[in-house]
Amino acid sequence: MKNLHFTFLISSMLIFAMISSGCTVPYLAGDQPNDAADSAEVSSDTDEDDGDDSVLCDIDNDGIPDDLDAFPNDPDEDTDTDDDGIGDEADLDDDNDGTPDDEDAFPNDPDEDTDTDDDGIGDEADTDDDNDGTPDDEDAFPEDPDEDTDTDDDGIGNEADTDDDNDGTPDDEDAFPEDPDEDTDTDDDGIGNEADLDDDNDGTPDDQDAFPEDPDEDTDTDGDGIGNEADLDDDNDGTPDDEDAFPNDPDEDTDTDDDGIGDEADTDDDNDGTPDDQEDDENDSDDENDDD
Repeated sequence: MKNLHFTFLISSMLIFAMISSGCTVPYLAGDQPNDAADSAEVSSDTDEDDGDDSVLCDIDNDGIPDDLDAFPNDPDEDTDTDDDGIGDEADLDDDNDGTPDDEDAFPNDPDEDTDTDDDGIGDEADTDDDNDGTPDDEDAFPEDPDEDTDTDDDGIGNEADTDDDNDGTPDDEDAFPEDPDEDTDTDDDGIGNEADLDDDNDGTPDDQDAFPEDPDEDTDTDGDGIGNEADLDDDNDGTPDDEDAFPNDPDEDTDTDDDGIGDEADTDDDNDGTPDDQEDDENDSDDENDDD
């Protein structure tokens, strides 16, 4: 009987010490919970395996066992992510990455602080930060889902830039908006006029064409700015083309004998075998005889 009393006394002292330290204790065989044990949340079998559990201590009674609690004596703290001695509840930068927690998309990850596209993957690990379909290493604006290209490197994305290639021609007037060397394709053959040798595709090379961008004109005989197709007097000799035997020769407009030589150059305009200068002399003699 004395031995049983002694055993009960020792057990009671042990339970009191454990309760005082915040430990969860197993019941002794035959014991029932009392008020003190209830307040300490004692349990006879916490994992329901019909056996006594190991003693679990939680000195600050914050719900985190001491062996898992970075601050076992502080009920307001249990974690120190960056091991700086300041608990996460008080620490303004839990992961010590330089970004305050209230601005950090990943406050417990020192390698991440931003998630541009809100896909749950930090920008450091995400290969497409803005989720626009263009990989970051090919994206001129990796954090802007509306932009991925800046043709002229002016800092303005092509979607917003009104002159993508910065050639001075607005994109909506530029046949090649992303080519600073081209803006026009007169004949719509897909070759810009700078590279095209026949801009108007009229068969006359540009360097021989008086109107390289007009497929209806290539010649301006009299240099008056009006192409021969539209000009009513190509050689500007005063004789309309439809009356001019030599519409492109300002020195000729008549070919009396149709021998292809204009009367100005032809020595026998009527091709009668008598040179014009002899006929002129004979005509002058006849005129004198008539006067007599």
